[in-house]
Amino acid sequence: MEYYNNTTLCISYDNMVPDIVTKSNYDNLSQRKQLTVLRRGCYGTPALIDYESLPERIKTAIKLKYGPNLEKVAMANPIKKAIVPDVKAVEFFKTHRLPGGELLKPEKQKQYADTAAVLNAIIHVVNDRTGFKKTCGGNASGVWEGLKAALLAIRSEYKYALPGSVRRLRQKVEDYKKEGFISLVSGKIGNSNADKVQEDEQQATMRKLLRDHRNLDNAQIASLYNMVAEKLNWKRVTPATIGNRRIDWDVVTYSGRRGETSFNNVVAMQVKRRAPQFPMLYWTMDGWDVELLYQKTTTTITDEGKTKTVTTYHHRLTVVVVLDPCNKYPVGFAIGTHENPALIKEALRNAINHTAECFGMHHKPKQLQTDRYGNGALKDFYESVTAKYTPARVKNSKSKVIEPYFKRLNKKYCQLLPNWAGFGVTADKNSQPNDEYLNKIRHSFPDEAECIKQIKRIIFAERKEKYELYKQLWSDLPNEHKLPVSEVDYLLSMGETTGFTNRLSAPGLIVTINGIKRTYDSFDSNFRKLSHEDWTVRYNLENLQKIVVVNSTGTQQFLLSEKYEQPMALAERVENDAIELKRVNDFNKALKSEVMQSIESDAQKVEQLFIHNPQLDDTLSKFVLVDSMGQHKDRKSANRLQHNAQKLLKKQNDKLELQEQKTFAAEQLEYLESKTDFSKYLNA
Repeated sequence: MEYYNNTTLCISYDNMVPDIVTKSNYDNLSQRKQLTVLRRGCYGTPALIDYESLPERIKTAIKLKYGPNLEKVAMANPIKKAIVPDVKAVEFFKTHRLPGGELLKPEKQKQYADTAAVLNAIIHVVNDRTGFKKTCGGNASGVWEGLKAALLAIRSEYKYALPGSVRRLRQKVEDYKKEGFISLVSGKIGNSNADKVQEDEQQATMRKLLRDHRNLDNAQIASLYNMVAEKLNWKRVTPATIGNRRIDWDVVTYSGRRGETSFNNVVAMQVKRRAPQFPMLYWTMDGWDVELLYQKTTTTITDEGKTKTVTTYHHRLTVVVVLDPCNKYPVGFAIGTHENPALIKEALRNAINHTAECFGMHHKPKQLQTDRYGNGALKDFYESVTAKYTPARVKNSKSKVIEPYFKRLNKKYCQLLPNWAGFGVTADKNSQPNDEYLNKIRHSFPDEAECIKQIKRIIFAERKEKYELYKQLWSDLPNEHKLPVSEVDYLLSMGETTGFTNRLSAPGLIVTINGIKRTYDSFDSNFRKLSHEDWTVRYNLENLQKIVVVNSTGTQQFLLSEKYEQPMALAERVENDAIELKRVNDFNKALKSEVMQSIESDAQKVEQLFIHNPQLDDTLSKFVLVDSMGQHKDRKSANRLQHNAQKLLKKQNDKLELQEQKTFAAEQLEYLESKTDFSKYLNA
């Protein structure tokens, strides 16, 4: 039902045919002029028939179908047409939180969104000064009465929440205009008036008890709270109420009960990290007490002087693993009885050495992250083996991506071995090994050496499985991210020391490593000039051909090579012997030449000193400083000095070369004689 031109009550053709009359009956009524069509129908717009022009029997049928209050139904039509879903209202009530932090229930969200849509329609209709107002008699009071009737007509279709009286309806519309969507939320929802704890003082007291470091239970807190409540005339609370508040206030009370570290790891927002896409961009490392038992026999002497042997079976080894999270590749490891700085250094040394096996030369990672164990003593070492050292935050277990890796190794490899010790102490007891059976087979547990082999097999199996992918990803890594390590840098950062200092002697630098004396030297003449220095030696046990030496102040360092040993017997000479001998001779020639040049330069400077300072002529120094070639009175004498020095150096070099040629000829002859059997020619 609706009003035509806001004055005449009408029913549409669609609402009358065929529910009220058939199409043939409608056509007959139209032909007999027993109904009046006020608006002819067209595409999308139904025809409107004047209700009063219809026969009484049809009016009765309409009232039976649509109810007796046809005017109210007609008044609701403009409202229904104006109701449009409000998307902003739907989103607002979907995300709105009550004072306690909870969201509105879905049915409330729907109710408030419908109410906003209806209020929007009411405001639209009220602002229409000709349409709905004319229908309602042309005055404001009539409009609001009409709205009241219209709202009742659509009550079953829209679940709005609006007051029934005109006065309160008008006030609701005004509040909505001023405050918006929030004005529709009932103050009773989430209102703390329904709680037993109402005032700030009460809530603060309860939170204080919930936050207590002794971690009191609900009954204890309720008892303590009620002691205060009784004195201040507050309502008493039950342990159940405390339990509800514990849940509501968990975030603000958790740190007091569990501590800051637990709060950071459990309550605070965590940073989600992804593994690097390429190798060598990021390494992490940690110690793992491997869940493999081994037996150990110790022998002691009792007070009576007797020998006592005891075998125990509970021992476990520790492996420090350097992990590249790119594809969980164990790039380095070291095995020991417990984690310590020496074991950590050994693991990193193994990792850097393994990069040479993988990529052809030593490389260091772009970033290294460790926990703070031994950070004071190891910090300089960590910084020397990486471009960027980033220690993990104290007690930040979430940053250790290596710990889940250890759990996987334990399950994938260790659990399959008979001496498996089980999962951690916090694991489900049903998943642990049978300790009774372990006790029965304890005598078959491996010793320490065999257990080390077990652990190495696990690491090598991991490497074998992931090696090819690791190398492939390395080849895809941009060159600017690759950080090769020179021999000097490697030995300076990773090398071991003898614990003593050494001085250069004529044979070279003689160093004792693991009880064996080795001789090192350098073809850098500057090293010869520093024979007075005390040198600290850094070496790599896996390759003792080269070492690095550093002086006590750290201002001088040299890479030395182990001296080449020439055979005493000419028959044992090989081709490379002559090459190495020539290197030494060439170095000595160059060194002598440098010495002679220094002599020449100094002589010229002293000569000029005496020429320009006649007052020195009668001093004893003149007789000492002027060399055996004569007094230097002019530039001609100086040129003679230079010529004589060069002549002397050439004479020495020629003599040395002649001696070398004779020696080489003799060596060749002796070598040929040693290789030729003359007896077969004599017997021929």
